[in-house]
Amino acid sequence: MHPTQILSLEHQSLRRFLDSFERMIETIARTRSVAPEDMDRALLFLEEYGDRFHHSREDVLFERLRRVGEGRGERPVAALCREHARGRELLRCMRDHVQGAAEGSSASARALVHIGLAFIEHERQHARTEDQILFPLIDELLSDEQQAAVAAEFEHLEQNLAPRTARDLLDLADDLGQRYGPGASTPDSTDVESR
Repeated sequence: MHPTQILSLEHQSLRRFLDSFERMIETIARTRSVAPEDMDRALLFLEEYGDRFHHSREDVLFERLRRVGEGRGERPVAALCREHARGRELLRCMRDHVQGAAEGSSASARALVHIGLAFIEHERQHARTEDQILFPLIDELLSDEQQAAVAAEFEHLEQNLAPRTARDLLDLADDLGQRYGPGASTPDSTDVESR
């Protein structure tokens, strides 16, 4: 499987999670309450799977494109790397407001909602850009041999993800998806406050 196909599959997992995360954020907007354990787990997934695992794989692919692309991928790669940094900043900002929201601060809850929705839109657009623009360019420019070398680097990165595996993180996302995902009954303020 080509690295771009692997990353596109990861984008599908991230999109599914973002749908659940959006419902979590909508619950906070509606109740002005946050289940801190759920939010911590959601942010852990986004930090570990979305950034540390997925984006590190993209960085490997981007570096390969820079070396062989004769400048063709430089501008989109630079823009996407800036978007990775922006996503990290939004995650840090959300993390900064979880405790205040959990302690009943309506200002922190509002900030968490605002930043969370901005993050969701940012990540959805980012994945679309990669899937529709950058990945086809990479498939055009990298030979099968180069793609196989990148896929081998992906395997190495996954082995070094400890202490959690990608599967552990996806299981965590599935668990939150059962609670907040489409079709789940969204927790009301009583459920949130009792957690």
